[in-house]
Amino acid sequence: MALEIVFWVAVGLIVYAHLGYPLLLRALVALFGERDARVPDGAIGGAGKAGDALPSVSLIVPAHDEELVIERKVANARELDYPKELLEVIVV
Repeated sequence: MALEIVFWVAVGLIVYAHLGYPLLLRALVALFGERDARVPDGAIGGAGKAGDALPSVSLIVPAHDEELVIERKVANARELDYPKELLEVIVV
C-alpha cells in the first residue's frame, strides 16, 4: 500500500512538472497580466533601455593547478566585449 502511494505521488509530480506548472503559469499571466519583458534594441543581456548604464560585473574563475592556462584565461576574460572599468575578474 505504501509503495503504491509513493508511486502515484511520483507520477503526479512528473505530470505536474510537465503539464501542471505550465498551466499554472498561464493562469497567473491571465489573472495578473503580462509585463513587456522584451529586451530593447541595443541593450546588452537585458540591461534595460539602450541608454541605461550597464551594471558592474564580477567574473569568478575557479582555478586549481591551472598554472599552464590561467594567464591565457584571464587575458581572454579581459578581452570580453564589456567596458573594462565595469568588469572585475576574480581568480579563486
